[in-house]
Amino acid sequence: NPLRIKPWAQRSQNYFIIIGDWGKAGGPGSCQYAVAGKLQSFVKAQKQAGKHLLFIASVGDNFYWTGVTPKAWREDWEVPYGPNNVTSALYQVPWLAVYGNHDFGEHDPYAI
Repeated sequence: NPLRIKPWAQRSQNYFIIIGDWGKAGGPGSCQYAVAGKLQSFVKAQKQAGKHLLFIASVGDNFYWTGVTPKAWREDWEVPYGPNNVTSALYQVPWLAVYGNHDFGEHDPYAI
């Protein structure tokens, strides 16, 4: 288990989130920040209810036109969702991501 995902013994206390197609050409916009805020609020409420978030699965099509680059990963994902921000409800929550065709960017002729 390289991501150190540790479910709680009572299975009904564990949950995960699936999100996809959350990107936007030109970086995160108001809609993405709103979704990230709702996601953080939901995770906080679940934690207060005694639930344990195992991971977030990102199902692709998140980095439009440029594809996944270190800059895009930081600006379009890390800043809005805050997985490395100690004040974020998503701090150190593992993300399992798969590529969609847009995540290959202009290097994929089918993504344009």
